[in-house]
Amino acid sequence: MEHSSPPQLGGSALAYLRCRAARDGWKALALVPFGYLIYVVVKYAVAVPAVDQWELVPVLDKMFSGQLSGLFALRQAPRSPKLAG
Repeated sequence: MEHSSPPQLGGSALAYLRCRAARDGWKALALVPFGYLIYVVVKYAVAVPAVDQWELVPVLDKMFSGQLSGLFALRQAPRSPKLAG
């Protein structure tokens, strides 16, 4: 099997491609800061509890220290309904 060289572009086609690359190059350049932002977030992200997840921190602390006695305790006593009368 014989390897052939790629087809040669004429002068006008090559000039068109260069003009198009120069005209649309700013679009690729505009993506550079966004790409850098994604890189920084992925590299330096830290898993921090948000909003209501902080209630779980003391439970996890007890779990990792081996004190699971209060893990299944009720948080609130059951309330008796008020009877209309």
